Amino acid sequence: MAETYASKNDMTFFEVSPLCDFNVTESLAELARIALKRNGMNRSWGPNKVLSLQEFCCRTIASHTTIYGIEQLPLPTALKAHLKSYLLTNKTHMRIHSFVHRDKHKKHKILKPSDSPTSCQKSCCVS
Repeated sequence: MAETYASKNDMTFFEVSPLCDFNVTESLAELARIALKRNGMNRSWGPNKVLSLQEFCCRTIASHTTIYGIEQLPLPTALKAHLKSYLLTNKTHMRIHSFVHRDKHKKHKILKPSDSPTSCQKSCCVS
């Protein structure tokens, strides 16, 4: 059938081993299943699906840290690897920011040109 289609449409026909075709198809299907499962769509398209404790924990940790922050957590190596994999699979839910920008919501005291450094020292605390 594919060979006939190729000849009718003036295309080159490449014969693919059925085993190779099966392996590629199954690999892509498995990747799709993993992505759907990690995004909360495991065999349930409705909003009434209750997440497993593991899924809930992964989502919570992913929303509060970065891949680099996982290394700082006091967790077993296997669990850190799973969390990193989860974060990489769910890049859309990841907060991508560097440590330089993590304190961007802190309020900083603005010095007026008229303020002397000594008056600032009383109200500012350097840690």
